[in-house]
Amino acid sequence: MIVGIVSCCKRKMTVRARARHLYLGKSFQDAARHVEKNCAAWVILSGKYGIVYPDNILDPYDFDLRKQSKSYIEEWAADVNHKLRMRFPGATFLIAASQPYLKALKGLQYEILFRRTG
Repeated sequence: MIVGIVSCCKRKMTVRARARHLYLGKSFQDAARHVEKNCAAWVILSGKYGIVYPDNILDPYDFDLRKQSKSYIEEWAADVNHKLRMRFPGATFLIAASQPYLKALKGLQYEILFRRTG
């Protein structure tokens, strides 16, 4: 099973929305379309929420994983890895994410769709 992972982006709608629509960045939208079409399932990585499913309803937020403490990022990464392994055992992940998110996904079997900057 191939599961897509797309990291969130800064640009968001200003109203509550499904996660798949909340994030407005072109790279996010391009990657989301790709993984939705080519993967068995997909999730969004949020620095604030961890794993977000495309149909989760979220309020807009402003949160930058890069500005968090080392301990926060380590705990966040451990939680993300655990949840991905539990929800998708044995999966290969196709990832479209920026560097801070890629670093957090240590130990998962994955291919990089593309690296996003920022």
